[in-house]
Amino acid sequence: MEPTISAVIMAYNEEQSLEGTFAELATVLKELKSPYEIVIIDDGSTDKTGISADRLAHHDNVRVIHHYINQRLGAVYRTGFKEARWEYI
Repeated sequence: MEPTISAVIMAYNEEQSLEGTFAELATVLKELKSPYEIVIIDDGSTDKTGISADRLAHHDNVRVIHHYINQRLGAVYRTGFKEARWEYI
């Protein structure tokens, strides 16, 4: 049985790099040929990271979670573990 993967992108003010990070990650995951999802967590960014993340949500297997205020790294990890649907995170 193939492993299933939840990849979590933690983003805070990553407007300039989010799409590139997403593209690289999606390429690697597709090459693995295992079921996967990408969960983008916007941690209360003050730039346009949230808008960029929402644009990426149209891709298959992509979900976006917004923290409307910055909750810092520990909260982002908790959200990632809570929201991940697949076997490996």
